[in-house]
Amino acid sequence: MKNEPSNQVPKVSFDSADFTLDQRLEAFRDVTRSLYHCSPQGHIEDFYVKAKSYMTGDLVFTHVTFSPLHFERDIEKLRGETQDFLVMEIQLKGCQTILMNNIHTRMHPGFIYLRDWSYSYEANADEMDVFSILIPRHRLKVSSSLNSNCPILSWSTEEAAGQMLLTLWTTLFDKLSAMTKSEAMQLSNALIGFLDGLLDHRPQQQGAGNSFDSICQYINARLHGEITTTEVCEYFNISKSTVYRIFKDYGGVKKCILLARLRHCYIELYHADASKDKIKDIFENWGFHDASSFSRAFKNTFNVMPTDVLKRNFDKTLNDKLSNSSIDSSSYEDYKRFFLKATHDLS
Repeated sequence: MKNEPSNQVPKVSFDSADFTLDQRLEAFRDVTRSLYHCSPQGHIEDFYVKAKSYMTGDLVFTHVTFSPLHFERDIEKLRGETQDFLVMEIQLKGCQTILMNNIHTRMHPGFIYLRDWSYSYEANADEMDVFSILIPRHRLKVSSSLNSNCPILSWSTEEAAGQMLLTLWTTLFDKLSAMTKSEAMQLSNALIGFLDGLLDHRPQQQGAGNSFDSICQYINARLHGEITTTEVCEYFNISKSTVYRIFKDYGGVKKCILLARLRHCYIELYHADASKDKIKDIFENWGFHDASSFSRAFKNTFNVMPTDVLKRNFDKTLNDKLSNSSIDSSSYEDYKRFFLKATHDLS
């Protein structure tokens, strides 16, 4: 990795293709250890990630694409080791289901999200294409808008505020490579100032995006039992055609319910004790009644069988390989130091 000229915005990149198959996941885990722990939703052979990051002062701008992953951030393990920060992100491709502070949220394209990373969370992510910014909490005067009851805020990119924020953000990111440090600092500070203004005058969300989020929260609270479109319509006092329109871009209501249940099963299987817990108990708890149809849907979604997740076979295979292999390349060291500096407030 080449060093940037002293007056250029610091930039680092990571590409799993630079590593052997045995080394890719471990290298990425090492790079992002101060942020979270991740595991592939599927076999290690399918894992990939490609990322590019810039640092302007104490902000980190990143564009990353990756294969389906399971993320965990345990704040108790990180407490005192990393500084307090927020993450703003927009997903150009893919969705992720997040459990943060006992609140389930489904994040999807078309919205800009601001997350409070002072809480532990777990997430299952599809194949993703994401822009993100790490923002130290002290940079936002109105960060109190985020709290334990509302750890995630969002803006629709179809509304004026979201459009403006997206335009400023993506334009700045595209130009960072050609900017001097002072230019980048000035414009990134302007972006944060704009975000602060949105938080200070934040209206109550309305429209289809809010309806989608509200319905998803309603569904997530009832995944253990039967859920029908009629029940959703009656609860929200809306027509079936409205529900179908809201969920059209996400494959329909039934698909969203299926994916939500499968993601919960994945998380429980991942943390289960293979010597005690039974797959049948887990999938029945989340509304599945037939083992073969559950296994088929699980395999089609995550490209791995439920038994492999329960027994952590894909991790075991990787660890067996890594025990006889070392990461010879040092190309990821700059990226690792980059995030350590951002999250540990190093000088």
